[in-house]
Amino acid sequence: MASKPPQSSLADIPALRRYALISHTETYNRTSNLRSQTHESHLSQQTEYEASLVQATTELRRRLMDEEMALSELSSQVTIPDDKASQESPHKKLRRLKAEKEAYDIGFQTIDYLPGRDSPLNLLLAYRNVGRVIEQTKASIPIVNERLRSVQARIKAEEGNIEEQNRLTEALRKRIGELEEEQSIEVGVVHDDAVKAMNKKRKELLKRTSKLLRELLAFLKDGGLARMLAAEDMGGPVVGEDLEVTLETGFDKRGKARKGERRIDEMWGQGEIGPEETMVEEFKTLLEELMNASLETTQYVNLAKDGAAARFLVRAKVAAYHPTDARKLKLLDFGSTVEDG
Repeated sequence: MASKPPQSSLADIPALRRYALISHTETYNRTSNLRSQTHESHLSQQTEYEASLVQATTELRRRLMDEEMALSELSSQVTIPDDKASQESPHKKLRRLKAEKEAYDIGFQTIDYLPGRDSPLNLLLAYRNVGRVIEQTKASIPIVNERLRSVQARIKAEEGNIEEQNRLTEALRKRIGELEEEQSIEVGVVHDDAVKAMNKKRKELLKRTSKLLRELLAFLKDGGLARMLAAEDMGGPVVGEDLEVTLETGFDKRGKARKGERRIDEMWGQGEIGPEETMVEEFKTLLEELMNASLETTQYVNLAKDGAAARFLVRAKVAAYHPTDARKLKLLDFGSTVEDG
């Protein structure tokens, strides 16, 4: 036979059901009360906020009415100046205008109303200012972005220009260095070549000068020029007037040859230098002094005497006397260039 359950367990089942039902009911009631309390708190906060808004609106309307009344009073006090007031003195008019300006300044600078610390108007003003700043910021963001892109593009272009300028500068410096190096080499070569050419030309000129002097001295001796110069220096005829002049008898005061006088070799003695040789040396010395002086700044040679050699050079347009001093002689630049050949 099957065993029956104990009577105590069966008796506890209705009690457990009643406990669960009671617990569920209490939990539901508590939850409902909490929701109702939360809803009531939200309703009370909204009511308080609306009441504060109504109070702030009422207060603003009252202040607006007060301002309108004050404005109407000021308008009633303002009177149109009559002819007598318009004819007041400038000083009085100036004082009146200054007083009115000072009163207006004081009135505008004085704030006679500020909302209370707990007034909702402060929050509304803050919200309005923040909203206005946000809107202005949103409106300015595209403009700032556009300017930023423009500035970035300009910066990029300037950076490209700077890089290009740097490359050009580097290339120019490199080219300048190459040109300076080439120029230094060319200058050295040209300088050496010029020095060599000048030395060569100088040697050639010295050689030609020596040759010309030798030929001139030979012409003086062999061509009879020294004899004619010596004859002129001794008082004889001017060079060129008598090509057959001799120095054997001498000359009188009129430049004529004397007769019956001693021979020239008897006058000078055996072994002594004759007048022709003396004239050759004098002519050579004078010509060398003139040539050396032509290379200096003065260019003039002081003459010990006014000899036939100096007069002959002047007549031949080779030399010239000083304009104010006949004791000075200089070589004329009758040929500024020396031709080859």
